[in-house]
Amino acid sequence: MKTVTKREDFTYIVYDEELFRKHHTILNFHLLLLFLITLYILLFKTAEIYNYLWIIFYVLFIISYRLEPYLSKIKIILYEDKIEIKKGKKTRLFLYSEIKEIKYNKKWVNREGEISFIKIIKNDGKIYEAMKGKFEKEIIEIFTTIKNSYEEWRIKNVESSNKEN
Repeated sequence: MKTVTKREDFTYIVYDEELFRKHHTILNFHLLLLFLITLYILLFKTAEIYNYLWIIFYVLFIISYRLEPYLSKIKIILYEDKIEIKKGKKTRLFLYSEIKEIKYNKKWVNREGEISFIKIIKNDGKIYEAMKGKFEKEIIEIFTTIKNSYEEWRIKNVESSNKEN
C-alpha cells in the first residue's frame, strides 16, 4: 500500500506492505489455531486447557500483529534539494547534488519470489538500496515520483548555472 501527500515544499510517500503481510499472518495463525484446537478436542476433550490455548494463542498473535508495522513501513520525504528515507529507526538523507543516478531493478529471490528494488547511486560510487517490495506497480510509481523530483532539481540547477554564465 502506498500513500502520497504533496505539499508546497515537500512530497511525503509512505510505502507499506503491512496490510499484505498482516493478511497472511492472520490466515496462518487462524489455520494454526484451528489445527491446535481440533487436535486438542480429539485428544483431551476438557474445557480448561482449551480456554488456556485460546488465551495464549491470541496473546502471541496480538504481539506479532502489533510489532509488524514498525518493521515494514518505509517513509520517503522529497524536498526541493534532498531525499530523506526512514526505515524503522534509521534515517538516511541524500542531497540531490550527491546523487549520480537512481535505478529501478527486479530480482528473483528463492524464498520471496520476484522483488523490485530502488537503488540510489552516489557520486562516490556507493550504492544504497532505498527500498524493496513485492508490489512492482507501486514500486515503479514511487520510483517515477523520486526520479521526476530528481530531474526537476537537475533541470533547475542547470538553468541557474546557465543564468550565471
